[in-house]
Amino acid sequence: VTPLMLETSLQAQFLIPMAVSLASGVLFATLITLALVPALYLILEDIKSLFGFKAHVVAVQEPALEPPASGD
Repeated sequence: VTPLMLETSLQAQFLIPMAVSLASGVLFATLITLALVPALYLILEDIKSLFGFKAHVVAVQEPALEPPASGD
Protein backbone atom coordinates (compact mmCIF):
# COMPACT_ATOMS: atom_id res chain seq x y z
CA VAL A 1 0.00 0.00 0.00
CA THR A 2 3.05 2.29 0.17
CA PRO A 3 2.97 3.15 -3.56
CA LEU A 4 -0.69 4.11 -3.22
CA MET A 5 0.08 6.32 -0.22
CA LEU A 6 2.84 8.10 -2.12
CA GLU A 7 0.79 8.66 -5.28
CA THR A 8 0.20 12.31 -6.16
CA SER A 9 -2.54 12.08 -8.79
CA LEU A 10 -5.96 13.55 -8.10
CA GLN A 11 -7.69 10.18 -8.52
CA ALA A 12 -5.48 8.57 -5.87
CA GLN A 13 -6.21 11.33 -3.34
CA PHE A 14 -9.50 9.63 -2.51
CA LEU A 15 -7.79 6.30 -1.81
CA ILE A 16 -4.88 7.55 0.30
CA PRO A 17 -6.84 7.64 3.62
CA MET A 18 -7.97 4.06 3.03
CA ALA A 19 -4.38 2.98 2.33
CA VAL A 20 -3.12 4.67 5.49
CA SER A 21 -5.76 3.02 7.66
CA LEU A 22 -5.12 -0.37 6.06
CA ALA A 23 -1.35 -0.10 6.59
CA SER A 24 -1.72 1.02 10.20
CA GLY A 25 -4.17 -1.79 10.90
CA VAL A 26 -1.80 -4.40 9.51
CA LEU A 27 1.09 -2.96 11.53
CA PHE A 28 -0.98 -2.87 14.73
CA ALA A 29 -2.20 -6.46 14.26
CA THR A 30 1.36 -7.64 13.66
CA LEU A 31 2.62 -6.01 16.83
CA ILE A 32 -0.24 -7.43 18.86
CA THR A 33 0.36 -10.91 17.48
CA LEU A 34 4.12 -10.88 18.02
CA ALA A 35 4.24 -9.14 21.41
CA LEU A 36 0.98 -9.21 23.34
CA VAL A 37 -0.18 -12.78 22.72
CA PRO A 38 3.05 -14.45 23.97
CA ALA A 39 3.12 -12.09 26.95
CA LEU A 40 -0.44 -13.08 27.86
CA TYR A 41 0.51 -16.76 27.68
CA LEU A 42 3.39 -16.14 30.10
CA ILE A 43 1.11 -14.23 32.46
CA LEU A 44 -1.39 -17.10 32.35
CA GLU A 45 1.35 -19.60 33.23
CA ASP A 46 2.43 -17.42 36.18
CA ILE A 47 -1.15 -17.25 37.45
CA LYS A 48 -1.50 -21.02 37.14
CA SER A 49 1.68 -21.63 39.12
CA LEU A 50 0.63 -19.05 41.73
CA PHE A 51 -2.58 -20.93 42.48
CA GLY A 52 -0.94 -24.35 42.36
CA PHE A 53 -2.35 -25.74 39.15
CA LYS A 54 -0.07 -28.49 37.93
CA ALA A 55 0.14 -29.60 34.34
CA HIS A 56 -0.68 -33.26 33.93
CA VAL A 57 2.31 -34.53 32.03
CA VAL A 58 2.26 -38.20 31.13
CA ALA A 59 5.62 -39.74 30.39
CA VAL A 60 5.62 -41.99 27.36
CA GLN A 61 8.05 -44.86 27.57
CA GLU A 62 9.22 -46.30 24.29
CA PRO A 63 9.62 -50.06 24.09
CA ALA A 64 13.17 -51.37 24.23
CA LEU A 65 14.53 -52.64 20.95
CA GLU A 66 15.27 -56.34 20.94
CA PRO A 67 17.94 -57.87 18.75
CA PRO A 68 16.55 -59.78 15.78
CA ALA A 69 16.07 -63.48 16.38
CA SER A 70 18.48 -65.78 14.57
CA GLY A 71 16.87 -67.99 11.95
CA ASP A 72 18.42 -71.33 13.09
